[in-house]
Amino acid sequence: MEDKVQVIQETLDVDKESAQKALRLAEDDLKEALQMGDYIDNKYLIVHFKFEYKEYSKDYLILSLIWEAKSGDLIKSDIALSDKKEAKDIDLDVSNKAFVNALEVISSREDHKHIYYNFIKKFKEKFNPTIVFNIYKLAKEDKIGKIKVLIEEHLHNILENPLDLELAIKLMTKVQLEALYPDIFKELEEDNETDDNQNNSDNKLKMDINLNVSPVISPLKGVKATKLELGDKLLVKISDSREIGRYLGKLLSNSKGETVGIIDKIDYNSNLKRYSIVVKFGPNIYGSMIIEPEVKIINVNEENLNMDDKEKNMKNFRTKKNYIYFGLFTLIIILLGVIIMMYYY
Repeated sequence: MEDKVQVIQETLDVDKESAQKALRLAEDDLKEALQMGDYIDNKYLIVHFKFEYKEYSKDYLILSLIWEAKSGDLIKSDIALSDKKEAKDIDLDVSNKAFVNALEVISSREDHKHIYYNFIKKFKEKFNPTIVFNIYKLAKEDKIGKIKVLIEEHLHNILENPLDLELAIKLMTKVQLEALYPDIFKELEEDNETDDNQNNSDNKLKMDINLNVSPVISPLKGVKATKLELGDKLLVKISDSREIGRYLGKLLSNSKGETVGIIDKIDYNSNLKRYSIVVKFGPNIYGSMIIEPEVKIINVNEENLNMDDKEKNMKNFRTKKNYIYFGLFTLIIILLGVIIMMYYY
């Protein structure tokens, strides 16, 4: 057992806990455990932050950065310039996709590409692979305070004005990142044909993981199985009781235990009088279910994928609105009190 764990650690470059998890998920099969790197290695560092950046009458710079932490490669960056009021309303502690969508809305109003380019160029110079790896190590230990100090220290080398840095950090596996951005690694590979060929070769060696799933049913909003087509996005729950099933269920699902799978295969079984549906969650990860023709399943679109974050932002908006109403009500009461006192005294 310990020998297998050591082999996994050295081969996948992961810590002991992750190696043990890989072996457990593979049900003690070393060969399969060595294929688990994409599922257990949280090597992708996602940082959301904002800080004062006096430029063109705008007060704040808001960034989303994704690094491959072990190599220090910056694989995705999104930036927006905004005023202080708008920046205050941007919640950092949301999914990366919801955060980036917010930045894109802000960026679409004005063209500051030259500023973004210059900043990212300086940023890459100061945040070299060693610094990125140090941030990654601190993130694994959940030392957010030390990360803030480290980032502020290096940002001071780029900016002259004082910083009021706010940040949120998350670590992800390759599988989780591909669930957010299915084409992110394909886009990176297009720049290097040799790497692309190598990755295609590697993908052939990877095993497929097939999970038991159940559909999320809705008599009102759902679509009958007879109306479904290849490529449709279905809301499902991973119901697989195996170790790998429970793990991927937590990894891929939202707070309600639901996730989205794209229909990869759909067949009607005339003997069972039911549909057999296979959905794809990501590279080499599939879910299978059998349903009756009249069952109505929720067929989602891109706007539904970050529902938890939208609900959270709406809750924050309602809370702020309630504070405003309460403040106005209190002010009216005070003014009435002053008027009454002036009238009688």
